[in-house]
Amino acid sequence: MFFFQFVSKGLILFLTLFQTVSAILPAGGRFDVHGWLILPQEQPQPVDTNSSYGVRAWFSHHVPEFWKDSPHNFQIILEGILLPETSVPGTPPLPLSLPLPPREELEVYEYSFTPPSPFSLNDLITGRIEQLRGVYYNGSFDTPYERIPQSLALLQVKDLTTVVYLKESETDAYPNLRYLSYPRNKDIATGSKHFYFAHAIHAQPDFDHVVHGTVDNCDHNDAKVIYTPGKRHTLSFRCNMLLIT
Repeated sequence: MFFFQFVSKGLILFLTLFQTVSAILPAGGRFDVHGWLILPQEQPQPVDTNSSYGVRAWFSHHVPEFWKDSPHNFQIILEGILLPETSVPGTPPLPLSLPLPPREELEVYEYSFTPPSPFSLNDLITGRIEQLRGVYYNGSFDTPYERIPQSLALLQVKDLTTVVYLKESETDAYPNLRYLSYPRNKDIATGSKHFYFAHAIHAQPDFDHVVHGTVDNCDHNDAKVIYTPGKRHTLSFRCNMLLIT
């Protein structure tokens, strides 16, 4: 047994198995512009802040949609490395100016990455696309405040951790909220007990939601479960705390 402490509101949580739904994925399908919310993992802060270091992170596809002809009818959370790019050959790229845990707080910050050219989401899911070039922003096109372009970047896809097809016909909602957990540091021995929790989108109407929380009183066996990226959990409301059994 172990406990969660949310940065904002809290809930009670019970572990369940993660499932995906199959879909037809013809090459070149779901061709559109696809944006990604950046959820940085913990990494050493570079000694030279002007260096062109890469940032390992979780990337959440946003915003998923349900209608059957939508090019965005998948919930996808992948693991990748964001690398700085330059638009002038022979010149060094600008460093990535992202707040990086654990040194910097992530609250009130939202960073996103968007390839400006459309690409096939099907080809990304099936492994035909392994890297994406685009622009990373402070802010996103789904928020009311200004989206400020920062610099060019290259996203190298390392693992498609969560890929769930969203069926337009699905109307049977889960009885309780379900969230998927992603550790900010995947090393159980040195992990900081910080996690991202993404709402498991299932039946319309639904919502896209990511929260940041910490885990306390976690023994080694429990840690093997909670530190597995993409694990699904069922939540019911309790003030400021989650009980996981």
